[in-house]
Amino acid sequence: MDHGATAPAPPRGDLARRTLLTGGAAMAAGLLLPARSLAAPGDHDIAFRVLRGGDDIGTHRLDFTWVGNRLDVRIAVDLVVTFAGIPVFRFTHRNHETWEGDRLVAIETTTDDDGKPYVVHGRRVGDALRIRSTFGDYDAPGGVIPSSYWTPRLIGQTQLLDTRSGKLLPVASRGLGQEMVDTPSGPVRATRYHIDGEITLDIWYAANGNWVKLAFTARGSEVTYRLEGHAA
Repeated sequence: MDHGATAPAPPRGDLARRTLLTGGAAMAAGLLLPARSLAAPGDHDIAFRVLRGGDDIGTHRLDFTWVGNRLDVRIAVDLVVTFAGIPVFRFTHRNHETWEGDRLVAIETTTDDDGKPYVVHGRRVGDALRIRSTFGDYDAPGGVIPSSYWTPRLIGQTQLLDTRSGKLLPVASRGLGQEMVDTPSGPVRATRYHIDGEITLDIWYAANGNWVKLAFTARGSEVTYRLEGHAA
């Protein structure tokens, strides 16, 4: 983060809301990713370094485990914002998603947003995903995609399940073309998408569907996810 006396105020809840967070616009055929069920990276876990204004503020890690047709995804986000070398904001998030085929069947998250706790529990009941959360209890659509970003199936969705609060967030998305993105194995060509609405950010997916970059603006500073894990 910015450490000097002229640093902007820490992003507090704005950082967590925009990072996690949690009618898509039609996209040109050349920008669409290959059809895949989940585009999970198999045995390759994902690790991002999170930078704000060029300063390291933490990590965002995802671990994937396949058992037959069931996919377990475990996510850990640990962020610390400092001012003049003193921690002024902390954010931790833990998320366990269970997928069967291309459908989310369970989700459990806990979040500490600078001392404010959030909890989300979700279980599939019939054709719905029954949500109990700090926000409230309700039945979400069975095909809802969470705001954990690792699957490109979120592109084109009109709403996402916020993994922090448990709310349904209206969104829209559009393709912005292809760019080269630096990865641990060298530059790869990836498609950039802009997501707008309750969540505003740009996200990049490689041709095989792997998530390779994310960026957004918080309190006037650019926050960027730099891939440190698997080769895309």
